[in-house]
Amino acid sequence: MSFGQAMHLQNHIDGHTGVRPYHCPTCEKSYRHKATLTEHLQSHSEENSYKCKLCNKVFQRCRTLNRREFLHTGKKPFKCPKCEATFAFKDYLAVHMRKHVGVKRKTCPQCGKGLSDHNSLRRHTIAIHSESGTVEKVAELFYYLNS
Repeated sequence: MSFGQAMHLQNHIDGHTGVRPYHCPTCEKSYRHKATLTEHLQSHSEENSYKCKLCNKVFQRCRTLNRREFLHTGKKPFKCPKCEATFAFKDYLAVHMRKHVGVKRKTCPQCGKGLSDHNSLRRHTIAIHSESGTVEKVAELFYYLNS
């Protein structure tokens, strides 16, 4: 992996430290980059919201609304070359492909098992660890995984 600017390399390195110095004053979320916090702060604002005409769900970003509206079409033009799975978006296919190549980007905080993506970790947590814990414990884990 190469980086065109020293700042991009530093951002990449910072991503491995887990440090999130930018905190939302409204909720408990924190971020690595000030720009990401600034974007998040829009989610607490009623201004500039976009409403889906099909399901009435409200989004803070136009691009998120556009993706939502595409999901309503049911089209899944991106097909996995290794199995029969199809996806609405190219980035969904990219996440799926990690399962085929063995990339483990998430680690279960309870048992240390490596999983390919956040959704696999969420499913694992519910299937394996929710029996031994309460609903509150599972909710706490999800908060940990999303923070």
